[in-house]
Amino acid sequence: MTESSFHNLHTQFPQYHWRAAKKADAGKILAMLLVRDKHDDIDGAGTVEGLQREFDDPWLQNPDTDFILALSEEDDVAAFCAVFVDPDSQNQRKAGLWIEVHPDHRGADLRKTLMVWAENRAGELLENLNPELEAVIRVSCEQKLVERTQFYKDCGFQPERYFFHMVRDLNKAIPKIKNLKGFDLIPYGAELDDALFAAFNEAFLDHWSFEPISKEEWGIWFTSAEDFRPDLSFLVMAGDQIAGFTINGVSPELNERKGLQEGWIHQLGTRSEWRRRGVASNLIIASLHAFKRDGLDFAKLGVDTQNLTGALQLYERLGFESEKSFVVLQKKFIQR
Repeated sequence: MTESSFHNLHTQFPQYHWRAAKKADAGKILAMLLVRDKHDDIDGAGTVEGLQREFDDPWLQNPDTDFILALSEEDDVAAFCAVFVDPDSQNQRKAGLWIEVHPDHRGADLRKTLMVWAENRAGELLENLNPELEAVIRVSCEQKLVERTQFYKDCGFQPERYFFHMVRDLNKAIPKIKNLKGFDLIPYGAELDDALFAAFNEAFLDHWSFEPISKEEWGIWFTSAEDFRPDLSFLVMAGDQIAGFTINGVSPELNERKGLQEGWIHQLGTRSEWRRRGVASNLIIASLHAFKRDGLDFAKLGVDTQNLTGALQLYERLGFESEKSFVVLQKKFIQR
């Protein structure tokens, strides 16, 4: 973010102090998101630690230029905008935009101004990547936020993919784990973390828009994540090979905030060689039993509703029900 860019924003909205976001601002950002959640009747605010990790994400290539804040006279966050671009795209150049405006500051054209800024910044970053690859810019939100979805459409974005958050009541009967010939179900162990990293990248290769993740990303978002529970996560082994895995988490902070006891199946994958042999079912069932033993009442997971592996149907058979629906919208970026 150049000084001139800040000057332009201040000229349009002089009632705010504009500056780059810092990791130390995570608490301020969370406070704003909690107000947003209450106003919009959603619960996506996350935690301070989770927001701090956003600043370590390699997709946020430079927080000093790609994550901006608008602060009110009271030094509270009135709005923010962040631009995330995959620096190692192999199949498609992708940018993700995150724009939030405090409910008390939605009267002006602030969100539209932030969108223009974000698209311009995303374009600058995308132009630095392989020009032979298709380039897209994406946003996402909960589908029930009709006004926000329409705003994105008015900005030229079109729905591209739909996702569910699903929930399973652990007080209902849970099936027994099956004895699968040739497979062993074991708990996660740190000694297998490198093998799990490789298995993850292989298992998701044929999923929509997937790009192999880096070891750095693995360290930030997966088995070193703040809510990761190794004791509630499982691997299915085929000899010395990982056939499938589940990476599960529990956030005491979020559970206390919501007044619920829930665990998340964050990642569930089966390598293609071992699909349709009951591996995924056993991993889910093992997770449900582990959550139940841990005193949790609900299990949750996210799913791509257009996933070709039959994941949605599997989850429904095991008692999961759709709780929320999200839409990813995108527009193509045209090289200047």
